[in-house]
Amino acid sequence: MNKIELRIGNIVHIGGLDTQIAEIFDDGITTTLNGHQYEYMYHFIEPIELTESWLLKFGFYYIDDDDEFLARPVLIEALKLNSDSSDFFKTCSLRIHKNLTIEVRYVHRLQNLYFELTGEELNIE
Repeated sequence: MNKIELRIGNIVHIGGLDTQIAEIFDDGITTTLNGHQYEYMYHFIEPIELTESWLLKFGFYYIDDDDEFLARPVLIEALKLNSDSSDFFKTCSLRIHKNLTIEVRYVHRLQNLYFELTGEELNIE
């Protein structure tokens, strides 16, 4: 992954585990797992595909039967999901306003966009 995509607090996939970034350096990141700190180079970091289960972990909730989710606080008009037969979405469109929609595919991108829009971190509830 590219360093410029990441922020402290982003959740990423490293070596079979989902983990939260604690520090960012020029050549990698630090995470804390089970009370121990680990450093990883950027090429070991993988994005996490955004799924319905991740949205629910972040406190999003359904607003209707049309695969739309709503976030708190309500600065985001809706999160529209177009799923395939698996738990993964073909597209996840963040509708900020009726004329502004942004496609989001990964957990860290949703965290970053949420922070930019609200000034608050999107944490697991």
